[in-house]
Amino acid sequence: MAEDFINQVKQAISQGVSTLSQGVSELNSTVAGRLEMTKLQIQADALNRQMLEQMEKLGRTVYEGWQDNALDGPAVRAQCETLRGLESQKTALEEQIARLRAGRKDKNPDQPVCAACGEPLQPGARFCHACGKEVERT
Repeated sequence: MAEDFINQVKQAISQGVSTLSQGVSELNSTVAGRLEMTKLQIQADALNRQMLEQMEKLGRTVYEGWQDNALDGPAVRAQCETLRGLESQKTALEEQIARLRAGRKDKNPDQPVCAACGEPLQPGARFCHACGKEVERT
């Protein structure tokens, strides 16, 4: 009788450890996905700043050329090509972020997710618990 009780306790502990291990594994996966998305968003934000700086340089070059009545075509073209390259990099990052968000939604297609960060939303939430953005109501 005592042996049966001990075996039941061992089995319960084993199941508890297994459940805990599975939960930790899922948590690690969630944290890794969130970290990857945050890293990509930081890179996209940095590209946005570079694009704004490049647009400012381009505007200054065009304006100064217009003022002097001597627009420099090659200089303008080079700055536009730099800007186009930054836009391509940013688009690629945004596509990666969208794929990560879509992957989260595929896990539970019925659960609403935050439009800003892709995290699953709690029922009735007015703000995202992960990024703090107000939830868009549809």
